[in-house]
Amino acid sequence: MRIAFAFLFLGGAYLAFGAPFTVVGGGNISNALWNFANIGAGGPVFDASHNLTVIGNNLGTVGVVNGVPVNTAGNFPGAFSQCINLGAGCGAIAAPFGTASTNEFSGNYFVGFYFAIGDPTAGDGKASITYAGAGNGGANQITFTNTSGNSVTGYVGAVLAIHGFFGGQGGAVVGAALDGAISWNGGNAQEATVVLFGSSLQGQPTSTFGSGVAAGNLSYFNCGFAFGCNDFIAWGVSLLNNGQKITIPNGQTLTLNGALSVIADPPISSGIFSLDPNGTVTPGTILPDFGANELAPEPSTLALVGGALLALVWKRTRARQRS
Repeated sequence: MRIAFAFLFLGGAYLAFGAPFTVVGGGNISNALWNFANIGAGGPVFDASHNLTVIGNNLGTVGVVNGVPVNTAGNFPGAFSQCINLGAGCGAIAAPFGTASTNEFSGNYFVGFYFAIGDPTAGDGKASITYAGAGNGGANQITFTNTSGNSVTGYVGAVLAIHGFFGGQGGAVVGAALDGAISWNGGNAQEATVVLFGSSLQGQPTSTFGSGVAAGNLSYFNCGFAFGCNDFIAWGVSLLNNGQKITIPNGQTLTLNGALSVIADPPISSGIFSLDPNGTVTPGTILPDFGANELAPEPSTLALVGGALLALVWKRTRARQRS
């Protein structure tokens, strides 16, 4: 079992306390092959739909799309999914796109995502990319309304924890990012962002970023390969409202739109998957208290497997000791 976090989320059962919110809105999933080059100095860049376009630190910049993306949309409450190159009933994208499977669904106060994506060739100027949005602009934002009869108080932000690996080969860039605009009680939106990318490029550069009151770390291990270390553990936390609790009175709303971005430009056997933040984040770090238990498959030969849960959390919690 691994635990993700709240607002964008990797699938399985979720842990909640009652059903104090109703949800309306929609989301979308898009898989495509994109031009990709190891350029783009500075920090990460997102477009107006909260999709990551520049990873940062020269790890990669997304160019123009190759061919026609496969798009799926759905409304909440509910769930919808998309698969690519995985057999009957799935969409198709020509090589060198690999395979992809994405599921998006809603809970009482989160929107969840399960995803797996594969890209068979590193350094070929292209990357397999999943962009999965919650809302993504305009009237299509997600609105959660407090219908509990009481005020709800807690922390709001984002947390992501991953384990990435490079299959013993150089030239890979793998990772995931969360970005979302969250507002409550009719106030101005604040941006919750976590970016976690590692690489087996020369010198093994990374790109990590968190907005608001941020904490995070990326550590390489399993070393001794020609390019350096084969694995990395990364986590990041973003707390909004200056790290202080928020209160949503009965009848008031929390709104959001945001996206999960997963970019895979790996050699064979590279991948990434989610970890339990409670067992990974430094003890004493405040985490969003909206949990999701997920039983994820181990990464397959060409798969980038991961999970994420972006913000919308209510009750204070602290990271437990690493087990």
